[in-house]
Amino acid sequence: MHLLTAILLLRLPGLLCGPSVTYSSTRVCGLKGSSVVLPCTYYYPWGHIYQGGEWQKEKRGRVREHSNSKYPDCSLNIENLSDEDSGVHRFRFYTTLYLSWITGSSAVSLSVTDLQVKEDAVAGNQNQTKVSCSTSCSLGSQYVWYKNGKTLQGKTTSSILLDSTRASEKGNYSCSVRGHEAHSSSAVCVPRKQCWSVAYSSTRVCGLKGASVVLPCTYQYPWKDTYQRGEWYEEQRGRVREHSSSKYPDCSLNMDNLSDEDSGVYRFRFQTNLHSSWITANSAAILSVTDLQVKEETVEENQNLIKVSCSTSCSLGSQYVWYKNGQTLEHKTTASMQLDSTRPSEEGSYSCAVKGHRSPAVCVPAEQCWGVAYSSNSICRLKGSSVDISCTYKYPRDQSINTTFWFNHQKTSNHPIDLHLDKDYQNHTEYIGIERNNCTLTLKDIRESHSGEYSFRFITGWGQGFSGLPGVNITVTALQVFITPEAVTEGERVTLTCDTTCIMTNPIFAWYKNGQPVTYKHTTRDNKLHLDPVSSEDAGSYSCAVKGHESLSSNAVFLNVRYVPRKISLSISPGETEEGSSVTLTCSSDANPPVHTYTWYMKNGAESLVRGTGESISFNVTSDTSGLYYCVAQNELGSQNSTDAAVPSEGPEVVMMLVASISMFTFLALILGMVLLRKKIAKTTGDGRFTDANMQSDSGLVYSTVTARATTSDPAQSITTHDQDNVQYATVQINLSKRQEVPLYSTVQMPQTSAQDDDVAYASVQFQRGSAVTRAEDDSVIYSTVHKP
Repeated sequence: MHLLTAILLLRLPGLLCGPSVTYSSTRVCGLKGSSVVLPCTYYYPWGHIYQGGEWQKEKRGRVREHSNSKYPDCSLNIENLSDEDSGVHRFRFYTTLYLSWITGSSAVSLSVTDLQVKEDAVAGNQNQTKVSCSTSCSLGSQYVWYKNGKTLQGKTTSSILLDSTRASEKGNYSCSVRGHEAHSSSAVCVPRKQCWSVAYSSTRVCGLKGASVVLPCTYQYPWKDTYQRGEWYEEQRGRVREHSSSKYPDCSLNMDNLSDEDSGVYRFRFQTNLHSSWITANSAAILSVTDLQVKEETVEENQNLIKVSCSTSCSLGSQYVWYKNGQTLEHKTTASMQLDSTRPSEEGSYSCAVKGHRSPAVCVPAEQCWGVAYSSNSICRLKGSSVDISCTYKYPRDQSINTTFWFNHQKTSNHPIDLHLDKDYQNHTEYIGIERNNCTLTLKDIRESHSGEYSFRFITGWGQGFSGLPGVNITVTALQVFITPEAVTEGERVTLTCDTTCIMTNPIFAWYKNGQPVTYKHTTRDNKLHLDPVSSEDAGSYSCAVKGHESLSSNAVFLNVRYVPRKISLSISPGETEEGSSVTLTCSSDANPPVHTYTWYMKNGAESLVRGTGESISFNVTSDTSGLYYCVAQNELGSQNSTDAAVPSEGPEVVMMLVASISMFTFLALILGMVLLRKKIAKTTGDGRFTDANMQSDSGLVYSTVTARATTSDPAQSITTHDQDNVQYATVQINLSKRQEVPLYSTVQMPQTSAQDDDVAYASVQFQRGSAVTRAEDDSVIYSTVHKP
C-alpha cells in the first residue's frame, strides 16, 4: 500500500499537468577541462510508456541519448569541458501516446570558461598592481592563489593587490577554483616587464592517432633581454624539437601524424642573455593520444537493444560521424547510439569518425554480419622494402566465398580491380592468406607510386560483395637528410635530421660519413645526429639508413664547415738575394670559404707598413725594401697573420768580403802577438833557465798547452807585482830526444784577473837533450798564443 502511494505521488505532476521537462537552472558556467551537470527533470502521465529521449545542442544536433533508468532525472553530465560544449542545450523525449518530441519551453545555456590571470594598474596608486583571476562567466566559488607554484594562504577572492615596489612580491602568479585545483590557470609573471615566464593555455590535450594536434604555449622575457634558444622536451624522451623566436611570444608545438609514442608530458623551456639557466613553467602540457574503436554492448533495461559507442581513451570534445556499410548515417552525431537487434534492417558494419579520421568497421550484431578487420589502418614503409598488410574477414554462416582480392582505392574506387591484374603491381604482390578468414597481403619492392589506400573485397556464392572500408593507408617514403643550420661555422652546433614523409614504427637510424659508419659522434635516440661543437674534420657527405634496411639509405648530403684562415705560410723566391735583384714573396693558407684578400706588411720599428695586396708580390731589393715581412689572409669569417720572414740586402759577394776582412784582421793580430811574445822570451835568457846552447834545430812537432793560474801555493810559480803591472811566469820543461827537431806550438791561457789591461805574461821554455849539447843558434820555430780571457 505504501509503495502504491509513493508511485502515485511520483506520477501526480504528470497526472495533473501532462508530460513536461523542467530545468532547475537555466544558466550554467563550467570550467574548461572539468565536469559539469546540466540539471533536469521530466514527467509523463500514468499509462504512458517511455520510448526514448535525448539531449540536443542548438546548431549541432544530438549530444547524447537518454535512458529511462533514473526517472524522473534527466540531468546531463559533461566531462572534460571544451569551448565546443558551450551553447544552448535541451532535453526531449517521447512516449507511446506522445509520438512527437516532448520538451520544455526553456533551455540550459552552458558557458565554458578558462582561468586567466590578468594584471592591471590601480587608479590613483601606480605602485599597486591588481591581479585578477578572470573568467568569462561567474563560477561563484572561492579561489586559490599560487606564487611560484606555492599556495598563498588566506587569498580566496578573485583578485589580490600587490605592491610593485617590493621585490619580494615579484613572481609567477596563477589561480584555481576551490574544488577544481587540478585545473589551475597558466602562471603569469608580475610585473610582466620584469619577468621571464612560460604558460600553457591548456594543460591537457587529447589527440587522435594519425591526426595533428597543437600544444598551446606562450612565453615572455624582459624587453632589455635577448632570446638565445628554446626547445620542447618530453619528460621521458628528452628533446622533441628546437624552437626559434620568430613568432614571439607564441611557443606552441604542432605535432602531425600522432602515434601512441607521442603521448606524454611536454614542457617548453628557453634561455636568454641575462638568464643562462633554463626558464620553464611548473605546469606542463599533458598529451594523450587515442584511436577510435566501435564497441558493442547490450542495454541492461532492454536485452533487444544494443548500444554502439565510438570509444576513445580521452575526450576529443567533437561531433561524431557514423557510417553503416560505408554509408553516412544522417543526424547521428553523438558518441553512442542504440540499435534494435530484432530488426534485420539495423544489422550491418558500423564505423565512426572524428575530424576526418575514421575507426575500423565493426559488425553489429557480431555473429550475423559481414566484416573485414585490419591490424593497422596506417603503415609507413621505406621505398624498396616490403610490407605485410594483416587482415581477417568474416561473413554469415549460411554464405560461401567465391572470390577474394585486394584493390587500390586511388585507381579503382568505383569498380574495384584486382591488384594482380594491374601492370603496376606485377611481381610486387603476394597473397599469403592461406587459412580460412585470413586475407593478409604482401607488397614487395614497393615504390612511391604504390602509396595509397588498400582494401580487401570478397564476393559470396550468391553474388553478394563486401569491401573492407576504410582500408589500410600505405605511405612509401624515401629517407632524406636535412642540415640545420644550412651554413655552419666551426665551433657551432649543427643537427642532421634523417627525415621521412611518414612516421615509422620504432625505427633505429644509422649514420654514414663518406660511406663509412659514424662512430665518433653521439647519435640520439631520435632521427637526429648532433655535432656539438662541429669542426672542420666533420665536413663530408652524410647519409642515413634504418637499421635492418641499410641497403635503402638516403642520398648523401654534403656538410660544409666554414672556418677562418689557418696554416698561413710565407715563402721567398729566390732563397738568396742581393741588392738590386728581384724577389717574390708568396702567401698561402687553408680557409673555407677561400681567402678573398691577402695583404702584405713590412715592419718598420713598432709600425707595420702596407706593401701590397694579392697572393704574391715582387720587388727589387734595396736598403728601403729590405726588412721583416708578413702577410694577412682574410675571408668573410675573419683573418690570420703569417710569421715574419726577412728579406736581406747583402748579397753573397758582400758577405764573403766581410768574412775575408775579419779573417785578415785576425791573422795580423796573431802575427803581432807572436812577435811581441818572442821579444819577451828573449829577455828571459839571462835568468839561467835556458840558453842558446840548449837549443838546436829539430824536425819534430810538439804542441803544448799551458794554463797559468793567477795565484798558487807553489813558490816556483808565485807572481810578483810591481806598481800596477802584473807579471806572470809560466815555466815549461820539455825533454827531447837527441834527434828530434821540434817546431814548438805553445798555447798559454791566462785567467781573468783584476789587473789593468797592460798585464805582461812571460812564457819560459827549456829544452833538454838526452846527451852532451853544444850551444848553437836554434833554428826551431816557436808559435806561442797567449789567451787572456
